[in-house]
Amino acid sequence: MTLAKAVATFDDWSHPWKFEASVREALVGFPAELEIFEDVMIEVSKSEHWAGDDLVHGGRIAHSAGRTRFPEVDVAVIDSAVRAASYCWR
Repeated sequence: MTLAKAVATFDDWSHPWKFEASVREALVGFPAELEIFEDVMIEVSKSEHWAGDDLVHGGRIAHSAGRTRFPEVDVAVIDSAVRAASYCWR
């Protein structure tokens, strides 16, 4: 399974804290894709991206950092990772 497909299968945004576990579960048996996912989540969750009081601004910074560090990763993956990370910083 590709990372993009694993991320696209998650649709339970009423429970965003389940995002990471859901994607990890979908990527069991795909260690290279799982490693990329873990690295993306680490990058977009960095505290320096979310240090301000404005979550929208923090999301933009996190998204930009994710796209810069992982230009080969589908933008929808970065979008979802940032969305999930934003709930942790509320």
